[in-house]
Amino acid sequence: MKRILLFSLAGWLMASGAFAQQSSLSTTLPAQTADDKDDFKRKYEGSMSISLTGRHFDDEVINSRFSRAAISADFDARFLEWLDGRLSVAQIFTSGASSNLYAVTEGGTGLNALLLDEASLTLKPFKGFKASGGILAIDQNPIASIIGPNSWTAATVAGSTDVGAVTLTASALQGIPTSRGTSNQVLDEDTLPLYTNGTLMAALKTDSGFGLSVAGTHFVFTDLSSTAAGDSEQLGATVIGTGKNALFAYDYRGMEYAAAISQKFLNGDVISLRASSLRNELAPSGQNSAGQVKIEYKKALDRWNIAGNITPFRIESDAFPSTYASPSGGFTNRQGTMTNLKIENKKHKITALAGYTKADVLDTEAQAARYQSDREIYTLGVEVKHDLF
Repeated sequence: MKRILLFSLAGWLMASGAFAQQSSLSTTLPAQTADDKDDFKRKYEGSMSISLTGRHFDDEVINSRFSRAAISADFDARFLEWLDGRLSVAQIFTSGASSNLYAVTEGGTGLNALLLDEASLTLKPFKGFKASGGILAIDQNPIASIIGPNSWTAATVAGSTDVGAVTLTASALQGIPTSRGTSNQVLDEDTLPLYTNGTLMAALKTDSGFGLSVAGTHFVFTDLSSTAAGDSEQLGATVIGTGKNALFAYDYRGMEYAAAISQKFLNGDVISLRASSLRNELAPSGQNSAGQVKIEYKKALDRWNIAGNITPFRIESDAFPSTYASPSGGFTNRQGTMTNLKIENKKHKITALAGYTKADVLDTEAQAARYQSDREIYTLGVEVKHDLF
């Protein structure tokens, strides 16, 4: 019962949001004065983007070449002074060819679907506090995370306060982690997959353009499905059994620490460094840690923005469930470097991107190593954005 208490918040948020549009007097939130009602104006914003991406990678296990088109739309609404809403959807079209020695559904080829990235309501009853529920876009650590991003049914609360130039934030989240496929198991209340985290963060901003942020996130995965275990074995994790009988060899509970430092110069250029380190307390040493460091420089010109970054990473096999890792780094039991370049035309909101990833197998003796091989990934793409209203 305790496990679903937080999810009752999500339903309450949705119900209160719909009812509040009929009568705000029926809530326990502070009533608006006549002056407040005159000053407040509902606000709606919408944007869309069209992107084309080509991706190629091959190794001793997989050979994949595909192109992908995505039409995305984002909508934000301010219904009341204390109630916001957000909807983010994308239609994906994929064409290409892929062959895999083990028929592993890796690499994302063949995906043609309408994806719901976020559909949420956010309550802001007073300054410094907010609560959100629905389908949420989740990054485990707000500064830099090796897990995600993922979109799950979830509820979250957060509170923040300013102490001089430092902003302190505490947040908690609980969600249902969605696996890459759908489980055929009948799940009762005691086996509902859950993901829970809690984060403390401090952020410093100065008038000189210098910024510093640090955060620590405690995370727990419980009762993960056999589908998630089967997918993760082929992506880097240690698993017992196969198919519907697959189980993760280790549970997942631990900490992820992250820090970011940045400097914005007078000409608008920005240099930044972000780093994160993760450790699963329930897996043995040599299989339970992950880390990455991202160095980025953004050049601001009159008509263009140019950004380049390089990210060395090292992810051991059982640091976290492989199926929830970013595929850009090859999931888990990998080490290597990601390099990306973006060029944006400010006026027309057109962005061109190029990326290269070298992802080698970290432990060739790991259980999942038979499904893996050293890999190089090449990515080219272009994206056009447009404000709808």
